[in-house]
Amino acid sequence: MAEYYGVRHLSPACAFYVREFLDCTRPKAVLIEGPSDLSGLIDGLCSRKVKLPAAILAYTTEAPVRTVMYPMAEFSPEYQAMVWAKKHNVPVEFCDLPSGSLLAYSEEDEGEEMPRSESVYSRLEKASGLDTDTFWEYRFEHSENYDDFIAAAGEYGRSIREFSVSDSRNELREAYMRRRIKETEEKYGSAAVITGAFHTSGIKDIPCSEKDIKLTDKLETAESKATLMPYSYYRLSSRSGYGAGSKAPAYYEMLWKNRTGSSLE
Repeated sequence: MAEYYGVRHLSPACAFYVREFLDCTRPKAVLIEGPSDLSGLIDGLCSRKVKLPAAILAYTTEAPVRTVMYPMAEFSPEYQAMVWAKKHNVPVEFCDLPSGSLLAYSEEDEGEEMPRSESVYSRLEKASGLDTDTFWEYRFEHSENYDDFIAAAGEYGRSIREFSVSDSRNELREAYMRRRIKETEEKYGSAAVITGAFHTSGIKDIPCSEKDIKLTDKLETAESKATLMPYSYYRLSSRSGYGAGSKAPAYYEMLWKNRTGSSLE
């Protein structure tokens, strides 16, 4: 059996409550959105020798070099899920497409003329009068009740998905995630699945089908390597051009320290 937790990637509230979620569900394994072939880097990322923020970097071995990065801060819910798993001796793995496939498909995307459409986030800003970061913080970030937060964040993810345009790449990724969930359940019996809230709505309580198996049996791939690399709050910010960034990562660190009772350095 799988339990699902949808996150906003750089949310102190999501990071805080993911620990309670895992304490409540007590899974036999933890799956996290990230390249499935790079689970071996999780130990290094969680090492006390690594100063956060840091990132997992995958890159092609031939020019033109293409990259995918998975940055983490202490207040990333994915990072806190890894730390919980390590503390409780629970297997933790990534469940998204392998890095070589993500890189191969990113090359395809660069060569395609993608149809332009107003993003769901732009429409949200028009409807609420608030930018996405401010809307999230006002409505979610200061929640003090676990059950209320889980319910509201889940509805947020479902609403974002409902008003988003379907994408074949996301469909492939979610088919692969469903396959990994099935394999993990068969191996361990139960799993907690931590993904972006948008994806959670596409995989939660949806069993892996024969269509998913066929779709993910023969994935395109590019030759690639991977490593850990230092990161910075500037690069985590939306001001750097990072699509999943926040306006003020250092402020989010302050919120995290306040929630956890940690001292600010």
